[in-house]
Amino acid sequence: MSVLTSDNPHLSELISIDPGGDISVPNAGNYKRAGEGAETEIAEKLRRLVQAATSPNTRRAYRSDLAHFLANGGPLPATAADVAAYLARFGGELAVATLA
Repeated sequence: MSVLTSDNPHLSELISIDPGGDISVPNAGNYKRAGEGAETEIAEKLRRLVQAATSPNTRRAYRSDLAHFLANGGPLPATAADVAAYLARFGGELAVATLA
């Protein structure tokens, strides 16, 4: 049985599902497997997307805000409690945009 999906272009490839449960994906050999550079490729693509979606001034502000968070004891990854403590400490001093 063949299945086409229209909700996601990446899922719209024609695939074959064997009644026994096997799935055949065309060009499956072209997909990277974890550990073969897939994480690096995804990180680079994400970096390019963020860069394309934000202005240089916005990225500069993000770097500055993150540096302030880290310089004042904020860990990465931050928990909700870490962020709440930072907001409570600097809520009356920093601009709302900086805190956001």
